[in-house]
Amino acid sequence: MKTKFFWGVLCLLTTTFAYAQQPSTTNTTPPNGVNAQQNLDALGSPNTGGGNVILSFDTRYKGFLNSPYLLESWAKGDLFFKNGTKYSDVDLKLNTYSDEVIVRKRDTGDSIIVDKAAIQHFTLVNGQGQQMLFRKLTDAETKQSGFYQVLHEGSKYTLLAHYKKTILKADFKGAYSAGRYYDEFLTSVNYHLVSKNSLEWVKLKTNEKALLKTLNDEDGKLKAFIKEQKLNPTKNQEDLVRLIQQADQAGN
Repeated sequence: MKTKFFWGVLCLLTTTFAYAQQPSTTNTTPPNGVNAQQNLDALGSPNTGGGNVILSFDTRYKGFLNSPYLLESWAKGDLFFKNGTKYSDVDLKLNTYSDEVIVRKRDTGDSIIVDKAAIQHFTLVNGQGQQMLFRKLTDAETKQSGFYQVLHEGSKYTLLAHYKKTILKADFKGAYSAGRYYDEFLTSVNYHLVSKNSLEWVKLKTNEKALLKTLNDEDGKLKAFIKEQKLNPTKNQEDLVRLIQQADQAGN
């Protein structure tokens, strides 16, 4: 009875997930039906002076590379709604192209998109068994809402990650094409540091000097910490988290 009630309530907060879970691998096929017959008629015509045109087709397009999801497989997680409702151990995916949370119904296998306005936060367990916490937040600068992973939450700083996928379109036609036969989902991640005192959002830059300036490393202790621990915080997420944790503990 509880399971039926869960899906009944959840469906009120969702819209039908209309598109397929995995992108199509082809969108161009050889002609058939009328088009195929026209080609055959043209090939068999005695008029060889150029009056007949054969309809061409292009099979070089190969579909999509990658997917729009943060994690390729369904992940176990907990879903928390603003009205206080919580659903535990459900199958979830985060679509980082559309910034939407998708739930799979275990009884039917159907997928539904959860109304993002109703979500407060949710968790995902990744392939390494680590729990990832995502909160629905609004960027103080851009005023745009989205799902941000909470990487660190300390006495002074909160470190957030926002994942976004974009599509790089196929490019294989023309003399100066890139020879790229796929549409490809590309992943980018932006890190934001939120000060607990001022609630100011700072988008972290991708160089160490700017990062240390944001952390007010005037005495050079954080720079020394990076060197001692052999960290690369601008390239490695785990190293960035360790640096922010150190900054929190040091009271910078």
